[in-house]
Formats: sequence, structure tokens, C-alpha cells
Amino acid sequence: MGKVLYRNEGGYFLTHIQLGNNTVSLINLHPPVPFNPRHAASYQRYLNLLVAEKANLTPSVIVFGDLNTTPWSHYYREYLRALGLKDAKAHHYMPTWPVYIPCFFIPIDHVLVSRNIQTVRQSVGLFNGSDHLPVEITLWIPGNSR
Repeated sequence: MGKVLYRNEGGYFLTHIQLGNNTVSLINLHPPVPFNPRHAASYQRYLNLLVAEKANLTPSVIVFGDLNTTPWSHYYREYLRALGLKDAKAHHYMPTWPVYIPCFFIPIDHVLVSRNIQTVRQSVGLFNGSDHLPVEITLWIPGNSR
């Protein structure tokens, strides 16, 4: 298991783990909803911290979590562009929140990956007591056996 780093300013978890022949950077984050200028600035700080960390990331990166934004937002597209990632569930509308008001379901829980990582299977999991449904994704990194 890799060393776990925690960034308090911005608040994300980063670790590097060995998966088969690859070392993978795993990043979990949960930025605030960018609905006002203060929260938008905090949301931007998350991105800036990850971009500053980019030199320490491995070629295979997986970012996952409640990003509190939809795939259509500026912030979401900026994460993809700045970190050179893609949506692991591209072209699939997978709403996950709010569980208690399904008519307003939106996709705010995401898995973003390096371009070398491929999605094998994806789905939204069953209700587990959270206000979010879980995102279930099976990934394949070339060089590793399926």
C-alpha cells in the first residue's frame, strides 16, 4: 500500500498503490457546492491543489468522489482539462443524488481516470442508506491482466 497524504487546505486524500504492473495515484475528494463566490473560490482551490500535485502523480490516475457538480458544468470540464483526465463513465447519464427526491436526480458522483485507463463495466448501485447512490465501475489498466 502506498503512502497516504492528506491535504487539509482544500481537503483531499491521495495515495499511490501498486495494481499488478502499475502504480496508480488514487485521489478522493469532496469539494463544496460552488453555489456562491466563497464556495466557488474553495472549489477552485481544490483544483489548484491537485494541479500543483500533478508532477507527483503516476501516469495512471483515478479521481473519485462526490464532486458536487454535474458533467455539464464549467468546474467539471476544468478538472478534466487541467488534470488531463476523462470521465470513466463517458456518455452515460448515471444520476446518483438526491436519493430521496428521484425526480430531481442528477449525476454529481464521478470517477475520472487517465486516458490510458479503460472502463470495463459501469452501473449505479442499490440504495445503501446514503443520500447518494453508489457508482460501481470496473476499470482496466493496460499492462495488467483483466
